[in-house]
Amino acid sequence: KLASLNGKIQVVTMGYSKCEYACPRLMADMKAVEKGLPEKLRKQVGFNFFSVDTTDTPERLKTFGNSHKVDFTRWNFFSSNTPTIQELAVVLGTNYRRINDKDFAHSNLITVLNEKGEIVHRQEGLSGPPEPIIAAIVKAARASK
Repeated sequence: KLASLNGKIQVVTMGYSKCEYACPRLMADMKAVEKGLPEKLRKQVGFNFFSVDTTDTPERLKTFGNSHKVDFTRWNFFSSNTPTIQELAVVLGTNYRRINDKDFAHSNLITVLNEKGEIVHRQEGLSGPPEPIIAAIVKAARASK
C-alpha cells in the first residue's frame, strides 16, 4: 500500500525492469534528483520504483536497481498483482498498457509525495530538469517542520 510509505517524503515512478527506453531514463532522472538534494535532506527522502509488470520478481527488480547503482537504504522497488498496480496507477495519474509479451507503453512521470502521502509535485516527460522536483522536496520538508 502506498500509505506504508507515509512519514517520509517520497519520490515515485512507475515502469518495468525489462524496459529499454523510458525506464532507464526515468531512473537517471530520479538519480539526478537524489544527487541534487542537500546531503542532510537526501537521507530523509525515499525513492521508489513501482513495476507495472506483474512478472517483475523481487530478484529481477533488485538486479534492475543494482544495474542503476542505487543506494538500497533510500531506494525501494515494488511489484504486485494487476488490481493493485492499476489502483496505484490511478492514484498517481500514470497510464500504462501492455503492447506485446515484453513491453508496456506507460506515462513518463515522476511524482513527489509529502510525509502524509499527498501528491505535492508531478513532472512528466523524460530528461527533465531536476530542479523543480528538488524545489518541491525542499518545500515539502519545510512544511513538515
